[in-house]
Amino acid sequence: MPGSYRVFLPREYEHVVSARLLTAEIPTTFYIFTASAGNSILYLTLDGEYIPARIVVPDGNYGSFDIQAALLDSLSESTDLAWSVTVSPTTQKITLSNSELVNFSVDGSSGLGKYLGFEGVQLSEGGSLTSARVVSLNPYTYILLDIEELNGIDEGSIGGNGAGRGAFCKIPFNTNSFEYAILDAQRGAMPRVEVNIARLDRLRIRLRFHEDGEIIDFNGIDHSFTLEITTKDRGDPIQNTAPIIANAASTAAAAAAGAAIAATRSAQWMDAKHDAIDALQKKEAELKKTQWYIVPKKAYKWIFVALLALAGAVYLYMKRTVDVPHVPLAPITRFQSYPYPSSGSRFGGRPT
Repeated sequence: MPGSYRVFLPREYEHVVSARLLTAEIPTTFYIFTASAGNSILYLTLDGEYIPARIVVPDGNYGSFDIQAALLDSLSESTDLAWSVTVSPTTQKITLSNSELVNFSVDGSSGLGKYLGFEGVQLSEGGSLTSARVVSLNPYTYILLDIEELNGIDEGSIGGNGAGRGAFCKIPFNTNSFEYAILDAQRGAMPRVEVNIARLDRLRIRLRFHEDGEIIDFNGIDHSFTLEITTKDRGDPIQNTAPIIANAASTAAAAAAGAAIAATRSAQWMDAKHDAIDALQKKEAELKKTQWYIVPKKAYKWIFVALLALAGAVYLYMKRTVDVPHVPLAPITRFQSYPYPSSGSRFGGRPT
């Protein structure tokens, strides 16, 4: 239904201990009088008849002048009498009368008679009947926010019907029909509802009336609200700052939206899974690459030590070679030219 849907939270919350309503923007575009609610029918019994006439007004919301016109049309169509319908501007009580002075009775215990101010079964006098109480054409001053996972109050404690039904909180409003009722933190947030939930990732939401529990139809107008969820492992409240917006166009649209959200979330999980796998593979590649560079660095260390040792050996060798004492060579004897001796020389000839 338009006022009943499921919302998937942006993430899974663990160890939820409390929740409360922070803000709400609720359109008062729902119809107060509808055939489905059974409050658009006035049961009127003419004198001498046993079966009450069903005086039906169209679904919608009414002011004093509107209800007079709607009742007059329906009374004229349902009976053969000429009627007059008036709502006193000073007492806000309604008077029904017919020109033939035919007496009648109105059932004020249920249906439209209750909202027109009639009590029990009221009898007319001289074909005229005035309600015992004032007309109440805008009876709702609040609606109930029902969140299946977070409900913490018994609806019976609010009063009236609904004992045993759970509710999360009341959303009050004092606006006229076809306006927006605004609830925000400055005007007073709702009290916290204590809960004990291990895991929370979705909410089953219903916006409904108190007395009969009927789900509200906002007639295609969006509503929104913001929840504050508090978990045990973190002292500060975790706020879902993005308001939960529901389109109240139709049940099919709500179901399709829920399915789309579920599909989107499933796709997000798959994307996250693939991203995680890619990240692991990338990390593994980086680790291999790092190891590739680490091994040569260790080898460079020993190569450097070996080179130092080799350089030291060369240095010592060179130093030893340079420090050997220099032994000078014997001087080269130059032969001087002498005249050939005579054959009588004792050398017996020229030197060789």
